[in-house]
Amino acid sequence: MSRKKSILYSLLGQLFLVLSVPIVTRLYLPETVGIYGEILAIATIIGINSALKLDVSLVSTPTKLKSKHVLSASVVISAVISFLASVLYGTFKFYNLELVILLIILSFSISINQLLIYYETSHSNIDFISKVRLKRGFIAAFLQSSLGGVSPSLYALVLSLAFSNFISLSGKLKHTLKVVLVSYRNPNLIKKVLIDKLQFCKYSLPQGLLNSISTNLPIIYLGYLGEYRLLGLYVVAERFIRSPVNFVNIAIRQIFIAEYRSSENKVHCYLKWLMPLVLICLTLGLLIHAYSGAVIDIILGDDWSEVSDLIIVLLPWLILSIIQVPASGTFIVNNKIKQYAKIEFIDFLLKCFVLVFGALKNDVMLSLKLFVLVGSTTYIITVAISLFMNLNKRNK
Repeated sequence: MSRKKSILYSLLGQLFLVLSVPIVTRLYLPETVGIYGEILAIATIIGINSALKLDVSLVSTPTKLKSKHVLSASVVISAVISFLASVLYGTFKFYNLELVILLIILSFSISINQLLIYYETSHSNIDFISKVRLKRGFIAAFLQSSLGGVSPSLYALVLSLAFSNFISLSGKLKHTLKVVLVSYRNPNLIKKVLIDKLQFCKYSLPQGLLNSISTNLPIIYLGYLGEYRLLGLYVVAERFIRSPVNFVNIAIRQIFIAEYRSSENKVHCYLKWLMPLVLICLTLGLLIHAYSGAVIDIILGDDWSEVSDLIIVLLPWLILSIIQVPASGTFIVNNKIKQYAKIEFIDFLLKCFVLVFGALKNDVMLSLKLFVLVGSTTYIITVAISLFMNLNKRNK
């Protein structure tokens, strides 16, 4: 599949999610969307880290093991960790068996989806990845809208997304089950994979965990405070900005990694991706800032009018996440995860500090504004370091 066609598929997948927002806001209460947002945030943190970053190692570190063996061990590990982490967090936070079950299902669906995407990335199968994202966006939007018309409940929102993660992998799930049997027949395989990938995972896992927690920290923070109406507004505001941002991020992440890995002139490859992304970042920022208020008032309804204020607050942080995609890819491909983990750790500590500071001041909006300032600064620093890494590599 050509790069243009791949990007188009990703665009359509995100477009389906954007088009479903006006339907979702008219079917579901802000408080329901807020609880959904908290479950999704925790499921995302668990799901993308439950394989201990063995999935990312498929595109980062050389190995004597076959990629299908790494996948086999990863699926087993992710299933166990998704279950245990979901039960542990859900029991202490929700005190509700049904919510714990929803968290288990959603976290594992996210995990298996990401595992197969990285597995196919290691084989440069961009065709499969693009189609998965197209189908996932369409199925999630369709189910959340149609099921919401029948029963606008939390279950409809969560299960729609979980099913979209599984169904979009149709054609590969059977193969994955066969691969998992390899670990069943060879119990020592998981141990071999963990030993082989230990050096990568011991830095990649803390980095990935900190990154996913810090990204979802405002949602966790608002959920902890019990501000579920504000959290619902936050989730919708984030989706409005993240949909075009995710289109860019998701469309190019695996394509960039695949191209950057095989490129002999890595500086040229890096700059070829970075410069257009800077222009996209500026263009999207200006358009969203200028027209988001009018769009929100027209399509979301009266209960969601405050979303436009949150969009303006979150805009710099979410938009700047676009330009750090080649930067994070540079750290991954060049196996500089230790340095990346240090950046994420400092970023995480600063974000926690500003959220606590805002809470002590009893000012939630101040917390969010300071959070955005820290996150935006981290993105800029990450890009600067990755640029220096590429230039330094060329000079050697």
